[in-house]
This record gives sequence, structure tokens and C-alpha cells, in this order.
Amino acid sequence: MIRKIVACLFSIAMLSLTSIVIFGQSDGDVTYPVINAENISRLQPVMTIDFADLPDDLVPFGAVEFDSGAFATTSDASLFAVVSNRNEVLLLDQSGEVAGLVWTVNYDLLDIAFDATDEHFFVLAYNRGQIILTKDRVDLSRGIQRNFEIDGFPQRIWSNDNDEVFVEISDAQTFIAQLDLDAETYESLPYAPEQDREAVVRIGRIPAPYVVTSSNDGEIKLWNLETSVVEATAQVDNGPAVFGQLNADASHLAWRDPMSQALYVLDFATGNNQFVAELNGDYVQYFFLTEDADIVIAAHIEDRPEVIAWNVETGEQYQLGQHRECGRVPDLIWLSEDGTTLVVGCDSGLQLWRIVE
Repeated sequence: MIRKIVACLFSIAMLSLTSIVIFGQSDGDVTYPVINAENISRLQPVMTIDFADLPDDLVPFGAVEFDSGAFATTSDASLFAVVSNRNEVLLLDQSGEVAGLVWTVNYDLLDIAFDATDEHFFVLAYNRGQIILTKDRVDLSRGIQRNFEIDGFPQRIWSNDNDEVFVEISDAQTFIAQLDLDAETYESLPYAPEQDREAVVRIGRIPAPYVVTSSNDGEIKLWNLETSVVEATAQVDNGPAVFGQLNADASHLAWRDPMSQALYVLDFATGNNQFVAELNGDYVQYFFLTEDADIVIAAHIEDRPEVIAWNVETGEQYQLGQHRECGRVPDLIWLSEDGTTLVVGCDSGLQLWRIVE
């Protein structure tokens, strides 16, 4: 790995940005099995990335330190973006090598995300009524920065296969800003779920562009924030659904009831609500549903760093082991979009779980 720092400094009215490029090694064309009911028993930790092991000469201002293990990742979990205490955005490959670093200052950094192609990443920031957006290539060969005057506070950023960029904005009323990166303007789209007077819950951690809401009488709706439409509606008898997760194509929802008594998987197309397992009041921090909706994975149960799973059809439970110890509840645990990798993010670093042959 090349340790030499190549720095490029430039100034902008409201921020300073330093790009430091350090190239490491990647796994090339290596592929990993998609997690499913046939191989779930072989899901185990395969790589631990410790922030303390990062080189201490990355920047001329001292060692890079972290208070949070929140991250963004590519669809195949081959590249990760993490943010240090000084708003240094590091790109790490899956072996823990530093693939690049962008240092941002003088504004509030709110979100980081890879685009739909995995070829670029966004850094979303905010300063006194302005969205400050940078879009860089993952090899940092070139990038752009755009400023948008905005009424409201940005929450998260995402893009779609058409290279359209969206930001969810909280104001007196929530809305979606569709950004025009060339003109530095945006179109305001309605936040459609706000129009549903029956919805009492918005399930957290659902990836954009989707939102899942639930009513007291058990009506569950799948919304698309880009189109402002309800893509699916289903009725359950034991709602409201207060916590859970979609599978990759949003065809199914794994969810639990308000008292954490039981786990279910809802098929939006058929309306079938499959009972999976008793939870007996145990609070699960993270649920994930595999691509084929045949396995539910649970991570960090109560205060225990456990990873377990259930077969949706049979209810069989798999005790998969413990994830890395964290100083607190993990800041983020995520199942990669391609369904191959479970990533645990702590203030001390990351851990990757994959199927071992």
C-alpha cells in the first residue's frame, strides 16, 4: 500500500475541502454467496476492521479518531465510507486498507451515501440554510461540489438508476428535494406519507426511496418517495407494525409488534402475513430479510451482541454467534444490497459477516 499522501487544497466560500488519495488493494472479481435458507448456518464473521489500526500519518493534523461506527457501503460491501471526529470521510476497502480520504470542515456533515452505480459517493452537509453537496468518484479522480439554498433541514440523500438525486428535508412539513446538480436548483416533491391521517408509525431504517407506515388497525403501506405513491397495501390483524425491514426488492417486510412478542414476514403481493417466531419481549436492535425473503436475521438482542436467524417457512432458529464487542449499541448494522454481507459498525471499527464455504 502506498503511504505517501497526495494532497489537493482548494477554498470555497463556505467550506474548505482537502482531498487526499491513498490507493490500496481490492479483491477484484471475488464474489460471495447470497445469504439464504440453504447456507444461513455458515454465516460468520470473516473480517474485522479496527479504526485503531489505521495509519497515523494519513493527515498532517494527527491521528484519525472516531466516535461513531456509522458507515455507508457499496451494494456489494466492497467499499465503505466512514466519518471521523473531524469530519474526515475515509474510504476503506473490505480488507481495511484506506482507499481514499476527503477531509471536510466548517459545516455540519449530515449524511454520506454511494450512488446507484457504486462509482460515486455523496457527502451531504448543511450550513445556514444551504445544502452543500459533494459528489466524487470512488477513485477520487474527479468530483463536483454544489450549493443549494434550502428551507428546512436535510436528513438523508440517495440517488436512483436514472442518476437522479434526492434529499429528504424536514421543515414545518417534510418534503423531498430532487436536486438539479447542473443548475444548483431543486424541485420540491411532497412527502406523501404525511397525507395519511391513519398512519401512526413510520418504521425506521427503511432504505430510500421507500417508507413503510402502519396504522393502529394494522394497515401497512409501502410508499415510494420519488413518485409519491403507495406501491403496496396490506392488512394484518396484530398490528401496528412498529419495527422491521424490507428485503432488497421491497416485496416483503419482516416486522414485529409493539411489545416485541412475535416476528412476522408480510408478502405485499399476496397479503400473506407469515408468523415466524416468538420474541417473548426481547428487544432486537436490527432485523434484516434476505433477498428471497426466506431468512430473517436479527442482530444485537437486548444488550447481547448476538446474531441469530430464523427460517421464515419452518421457524427454525440458528444461533450464529456474537458480533464484535462495542462500547455501546452498534451505531449501524446493515445487510448489503446484494445480500452477501452483514456489516457491523462500532466506534472501534467494522466487522464483516459472510457465508463461509
